[in-house]
Amino acid sequence: MKILTEEEAFEAMRRFLDLQWQRAPDLEVASVLGDISLETTNDGGTADPAAADEWHDCVLQVLNNSRKH
Repeated sequence: MKILTEEEAFEAMRRFLDLQWQRAPDLEVASVLGDISLETTNDGGTADPAAADEWHDCVLQVLNNSRKH
């Protein structure tokens, strides 16, 4: 597991929210929060697995970007 700095985590969040907004500018925050809420199932996944994949991609982008400098 990679550990993000506070700045990296913030940038990953910003990228994720920007991605959500680009796809659906009228999307409300409550909808995004519903998509990323952790389910109480055994696998601990999110309500929308695609959102979890997008979050993971944003984290990797930030890590790859910040580790190059």
